[in-house]
Amino acid sequence: SQGYEDIAILAYRSLFGQRMSEHILNRLTAFGMSPNAYQPIDGAAASDDEMLISQIKSFARYVPLEEGELIDDSPPPYEAVILAGGPDFILKVAPLLAYYDLGPDRVAYLGTDLWANPALSGEPSLQNAYIASIAPSLSSAFSQRHQDLYQSQSSLLGQLGFDVMAVAAQALSQRQDDLDSLQTPLIASLLQEQGFKGYTGAFKLAANGLN
Repeated sequence: SQGYEDIAILAYRSLFGQRMSEHILNRLTAFGMSPNAYQPIDGAAASDDEMLISQIKSFARYVPLEEGELIDDSPPPYEAVILAGGPDFILKVAPLLAYYDLGPDRVAYLGTDLWANPALSGEPSLQNAYIASIAPSLSSAFSQRHQDLYQSQSSLLGQLGFDVMAVAAQALSQRQDDLDSLQTPLIASLLQEQGFKGYTGAFKLAANGLN
């Protein structure tokens, strides 16, 4: 929606990083796009500072500034960067990317809901990133009600669970006939045009099973 088309992916070669990369590539393909650059970093490189720096500089297409030259004199190599990996990987590579002129002040960083935790959201080299997460106002309201009722902290899965049960209860409550003909009326109530508004935000269910 922001119009970014020139996208690069820096991925960690872990199971999570690989699965995330596959999903990103599939989504880009669905939009008729492909990454400008895709660079996986394995565990050996991630644990060797010199090797990691070399790969980061290559990914960032880093060129040292000449005397008197300003960083704004040359555009960044990409419009957006996706970091495909867990928090430890992100916290290791983000400061290096910023140091080698590919920080979020020059390109858009795109992240997942993992970035909503304090360790990452407070990291200076990740400020102004776009992350996919539940709106804080919704999450905090649910967390407070959960704490008041159960005297324990809630989780994202907890919020999803409550939304699933609320949708099922609402769909069943709309039925006027007996349970012997459950399937068709229940599906119709799940696919209602206005959708649902839950603890995780507004969503709508489609006939193909997606939302």
